[in-house]
Amino acid sequence: MRAAADQRQLQNVTASLGPHGGLRGRHAAVTVGYHLSKRHWNTVTLDGSVPDDEALELIGHAYDLVVVHLTKAQQRKLITGQPIRGRGHRSRPVIAPGQLIVAGPGPAAGTCRTIPVRVRRVSMRFTGYSFGSIRVDGVTYDHDLVIDRGKIRKRKKAASRRFRGGYGHTPLSAAEDIPWRCRRLVIGTGADGALPVLQQVREEARRRKIDLVVLPTAEAIGVLAKTTKDTNAILHLTC
Repeated sequence: MRAAADQRQLQNVTASLGPHGGLRGRHAAVTVGYHLSKRHWNTVTLDGSVPDDEALELIGHAYDLVVVHLTKAQQRKLITGQPIRGRGHRSRPVIAPGQLIVAGPGPAAGTCRTIPVRVRRVSMRFTGYSFGSIRVDGVTYDHDLVIDRGKIRKRKKAASRRFRGGYGHTPLSAAEDIPWRCRRLVIGTGADGALPVLQQVREEARRRKIDLVVLPTAEAIGVLAKTTKDTNAILHLTC
């Protein structure tokens, strides 16, 4: 996550691969991780060829992944700017929330850039929603989504199709693979809020003592953008 100027004084940042593996094929400036797992990390040369929003998503995702594995005491020190001591009591560099430190030779060394990152949790970035399409962490999806503990998968509606006749289209039923392992479940019911959520889903959520939030998808995304902690979701993208 630290950036370093190369011989051309361009900045390189090593960032988590996460959902951004396809960037290697789209941008020559995105290569395999430098001195890190080449399967899970990218190195991005900040030469202007990678759009700022995609570069910032990579950086923010990497920052979140590092911070979430710190202890709560280390996270508190990170927020207040105190040194963080690791094994052997060696102080780690202090990286304030929202900053990218540029190290190594070059005129940018020691400076900071402000970037939109969050601390204490792995966040998901919803950067666009329109009828039938949504963009999450830089990836565009054109089908209903299930968000289960930070992982995204396609909603499989086959188990609910037997209820279709009574509603005109396939509702959400408890027969589906609903991501119950959470404290709050957010259901986005489409652009017009037309996705029927069967009573059996509401009753199961009540039985499991899960806070069920049912809103039109645009409003549901607004809820998720504030916090995804202990929160799963099902997002219907059309009607």
